[in-house]
Amino acid sequence: MATPSSIPLAFTVRRCKPEVVAPAKPTPHEQKLLSVDIDDQESLRLQVPWIQFYRYEPSMEGKDIAEVIKEALAQTLVFYYPFAGRLKEGAHGKLIVDCNGEGVMFIKADADVTLEQFGEPLQPPFPCFEELLFDVTQLKCGGFIFALRFNHVMCDSTGLQQFMSAIGEMARSVVTPSIPPVWERHLLNARDPPRVTFTHHEYDRVEATVIMDNMVKCSFFFGPVEVSLLRSLLPLHTFAIAP
Repeated sequence: MATPSSIPLAFTVRRCKPEVVAPAKPTPHEQKLLSVDIDDQESLRLQVPWIQFYRYEPSMEGKDIAEVIKEALAQTLVFYYPFAGRLKEGAHGKLIVDCNGEGVMFIKADADVTLEQFGEPLQPPFPCFEELLFDVTQLKCGGFIFALRFNHVMCDSTGLQQFMSAIGEMARSVVTPSIPPVWERHLLNARDPPRVTFTHHEYDRVEATVIMDNMVKCSFFFGPVEVSLLRSLLPLHTFAIAP
């Protein structure tokens, strides 16, 4: 890729009207409790942005990438149907997932810029992060940018990666995700009555604001050299396991 220039990159983005993508098939209409001892912490009640950049793929020539992803998203939401619902507050301030099948907001966009013009490496902050829900921006080089925001109480990064992998499988015409989700968070709840033996500061009152004056933001990039260095530090008796 090209080396980043000192001149800010300027380009035009044409965004289509937002639309709601619902599950492709009927899904259970029910209410699901979060695992109150893990996922319902106040510190997790925040929106997390996620952005991925994809190079041009010759096999996608002539296809509308955004439409392919939108259809795959609708099929994936059949299995991940709580993601198509809405968070509500129940008794004692506890969150409940109202699985109503309403769907998620999806935005298609086109940008007159190539992936190479962004430079290498791609570094945050990225513009318009606060406006994202599900956004697919197609680039003039044939690549695209897939960005979304999710509520941390619904899943962590591992769960989101599993969700994204399922979207990729649906886009490749797979009928069922290779790793189906399990919606049994109640298994992680504490016993009744609970037996608290340690202090859990994560359940203390969370401050409404974070003082940013003495906070430093830094991004760490791991390329082939860094990965090889980490591998060289592994004990000799370790071995690879196929996913």
